[in-house]
Amino acid sequence: MKIFNGDIVYSAENHELSLGGTRVTYAEHIKTHPKSIAMVESDNEKFLTLLDESGLTGHGGAHFPVARKLRAAMQSPPGGKVVANAAEGEPGSVKDAALWQYVPHTVLDGMLLVAHLIKAERLVIWVHDEERATLRSIADAIAERESAGNPIKLDILRMPVRYTSGENSAVIAGVRGEAIAPRYGLDKARPWGVGNPAILSHNSETLARIAMVHNFGREAARQHLLSILAQDRRIVREVSSSETYQQAMPEVKGNPAILFGGYGASWLSWETVKHLRADPLMLRAAGLSFGAGIVGALPVDACVIEETGRVLTWMASQSARQCGPCFQGLADVSDRWNLLVRGGMNQEGYSILLERIGLIPGRGGCAHPDGVIRLVRSAITLFGDEVDAHLNGSCTLLESIPFLPIPGVSVMS
Repeated sequence: MKIFNGDIVYSAENHELSLGGTRVTYAEHIKTHPKSIAMVESDNEKFLTLLDESGLTGHGGAHFPVARKLRAAMQSPPGGKVVANAAEGEPGSVKDAALWQYVPHTVLDGMLLVAHLIKAERLVIWVHDEERATLRSIADAIAERESAGNPIKLDILRMPVRYTSGENSAVIAGVRGEAIAPRYGLDKARPWGVGNPAILSHNSETLARIAMVHNFGREAARQHLLSILAQDRRIVREVSSSETYQQAMPEVKGNPAILFGGYGASWLSWETVKHLRADPLMLRAAGLSFGAGIVGALPVDACVIEETGRVLTWMASQSARQCGPCFQGLADVSDRWNLLVRGGMNQEGYSILLERIGLIPGRGGCAHPDGVIRLVRSAITLFGDEVDAHLNGSCTLLESIPFLPIPGVSVMS
């Protein structure tokens, strides 16, 4: 059972409503989701076992087992909170926007289920304050439930757009009223801290999947949302774990470079990707990551070295400025990489760049710098010939056209 009947299509520039799909009202939702008006489970352990058997993991990128996190929250002191993380800081991703703008009641059902399981006293939606269409849809969904005699009380916390503001520990800190920045070395099962009331933050898709498993059984966990990047648009497409990427993305031709997982993931060749299944567990076993579900096939008129530089520059600007490897190290690597892009770097400078890249992984306070360096290293490994061309001042593309979405920078210019 899928959440969406077809693709949801957005522009490359914003998260406002676009082509594909129709917003599902509460009246329509309860017709197709028969258990949504009876959220209270008579047997919590039975439902947790179902989640375990389904293999459902979080869909925010870390893919931590959902049932394990729920059990930890259930063992925490009273006064817990359930947070729907809709802060889509990854520029390529639009799945949170699609969920809240088209099927908000599915996500709300997931929130209510989790709240019941952990006996939460508060529901929170964590969202960037520029998500106007999402905020309108949430307000409409709350009003629809109230009109139907099933009111839902929740708080909406809005924050400035920033990549790291959607990181789980940053969300927990923000809900507590603390500075919105990642925290160091937290237990993934209990990131709110042992002995504290749970602040259980789940990605929006994770909550929707919890509701789908509740309504339709374990097979509902075998679906995943991809954010597919195209030259002028971003497409949300739901695919099964049994599908290969070639089946999921039949529009890809030739053997282009593929941004696989997101801006903190990797470049891969399509020949490597196309036979892989869109299954987070199988990908992890192969040493890869489904990540945030972002996949983009680089057009022939875009340079992978330049695209890496654009992402690196923006990701460096998103540092929480808590540790040197992140806000100093990434800025330094960004400056040096962009010198390579412009053809102004010699072999000695390139050796220094490689040395600086090697100093960053594993030394930051969170995973942000590690992800950025992972992307850079994959570009060097996969596209050594293109790196050499830039070192010689002779990029194979005389005029590269920007492709990957970068906030504040139009890809159509």
